[in-house]
Amino acid sequence: MGEQQIWLIAMAMLPVIVLIKVGDFLTDDKNLQLIYSVVFGGIGGLMGYGGHYMTKNKSFFIKLLTVIGLFVLSVLILYFCTTLVR
Repeated sequence: MGEQQIWLIAMAMLPVIVLIKVGDFLTDDKNLQLIYSVVFGGIGGLMGYGGHYMTKNKSFFIKLLTVIGLFVLSVLILYFCTTLVR
């Protein structure tokens, strides 16, 4: 596995793992939870792939900041979705 693949996995999977939990907070219906989890997980994957695409030829420090930024953005989205419902 090359360095680019490792960065792609780190950038794409981290937001997906965090945002997939949004469906649990938005509704109690199991079917809607699945739909919300798929939609928000897909959005997280697109954010991560976009971050990887934009930083593909950048330095290690820029890539690390992007991973941290994607994680923080994902946690903020999760936080605002949970506080919006309650």
